[in-house]
Amino acid sequence: MDENILKYLEDVRMACEDVEQFFANYPNRFDVFYNDRLMIRAVERILAEYEEQYNREIE
Repeated sequence: MDENILKYLEDVRMACEDVEQFFANYPNRFDVFYNDRLMIRAVERILAEYEEQYNREIE
């Protein structure tokens, strides 16, 4: 498999783990998450950081 693909998949895995850590002590209900703007922004920021990193690496 292409090394870039493996690196990308590893970054996706790490992003998922980071998001999971945010939810370690969080209710397992979407309606609670949906109404928590701070949590939504935190998850969006984590994903955006990985997207930015990926875009820099492929240039």
